[in-house]
Amino acid sequence: MPKPERAARRGTGKRALAEALAREIAGLRKTLRETLEHYTARVDGELAAILTRLEGDGSPPLVPPARVSRGMLERVGDVRLKPEKGRGKDLVRLQKLTGEIAALLDEA
Repeated sequence: MPKPERAARRGTGKRALAEALAREIAGLRKTLRETLEHYTARVDGELAAILTRLEGDGSPPLVPPARVSRGMLERVGDVRLKPEKGRGKDLVRLQKLTGEIAALLDEA
């Protein structure tokens, strides 16, 4: 994708600038979708790995000490996500929670 400055220099008229802007916005939309796909795959994979460890898919399940399990349950219960709002901070909260749970399981 060409740099916005170069695209804008090709034509000096308003129409050329508007077309260059439209191309850049279309590129941003594509990048957003790709970024969300990769993010979703990564965090979902982390959650799947945690679940596999807890359920023992083919191996004995990991049974953390009761205090660790209580702490994880509290954290999961305390996280407030509002998916209908589509906020970035919800994604950050989910990613942070996933990391915390994985770390606690590693210690157990």
